[in-house]
Amino acid sequence: MYAHVVEVNVANGKMDEGIQAFRDQVLPSLHNHSLYRGSHLLVDREESKAVWIGRFLGGCLEATQYREDRIASLAQYVPGVVAHRTYEVALEDEAPAAD
Repeated sequence: MYAHVVEVNVANGKMDEGIQAFRDQVLPSLHNHSLYRGSHLLVDREESKAVWIGRFLGGCLEATQYREDRIASLAQYVPGVVAHRTYEVALEDEAPAAD
């Protein structure tokens, strides 16, 4: 499994709209991608920055192009990508279910 990590600057005053656009436009598209396994969107409202961590099963090159297309669809909210990297997921942990 691979994690695609993208750090972006968010346009001033556009954080909530950008989150909503990600939820409404990007997530449904990701859910239709056969290699997609889940993601997290982390935000720093004070610094107007966001980090998206998307997990994909294999298909690293295909998932990278897909990621770039999704970021482009948010251009009005995300004027610039600060960094994007792809990592192999070496360990994944979930908290045990509460009884």
